[in-house]
Amino acid sequence: MAAGVNPAGELSISGSTGFAQIAELLRAVTVHVSVSTGRYGRGFGSGVVWSANGLVITNAHVAPGASALVEFQNGRRFPASVIGRDANHDLAGLQIRGAVFSPPLVRDSATLRVGELVIAMGNPLGEIGAVSAGMVHSAGNGDYLEADIRLAPGNSGGPLADSEGRIVGINTCIANGMGVAIGTRRIIPFVAQLMSSRN
Repeated sequence: MAAGVNPAGELSISGSTGFAQIAELLRAVTVHVSVSTGRYGRGFGSGVVWSANGLVITNAHVAPGASALVEFQNGRRFPASVIGRDANHDLAGLQIRGAVFSPPLVRDSATLRVGELVIAMGNPLGEIGAVSAGMVHSAGNGDYLEADIRLAPGNSGGPLADSEGRIVGINTCIANGMGVAIGTRRIIPFVAQLMSSRN
């Protein structure tokens, strides 16, 4: 599936069917992350199942403690341990156990071009598995991405994907009206560091 310009001059992903298929792919690897915030309740965000052995990547600000609860779109829940954190780049790794998972396809964020269509998946304001789309506004060297995409509290830690459903970043915040994501150019070395520390 690829993005194209339809006769009306609007950017689309092979029609609404293609968009819906990509959304389903992203929902399969996007999880709802909740953490205890003490006696005042729980904090919420999103995460991405990064590997078959249950590694979940999210934002450090989504998982500030030592553990979290991870829930899939189909209702399956798993306790997770925080196994690593990079506060400078707002990344955290969670480990869930007890099953084998299907990891997503990943694309080097440094190959993104301004104007490409991107899709955000997450759990904003309690809306489980919500999706939004927009265009890349700035990609730089792939470390951080900006897109004119709608994000809200709860999207943090969820995936940003290209028009083929490949993960290009982890959504982290809104700045100057733009959605900001940490690119896979930053995430991949973080994942490698987590893996090496577990061996």
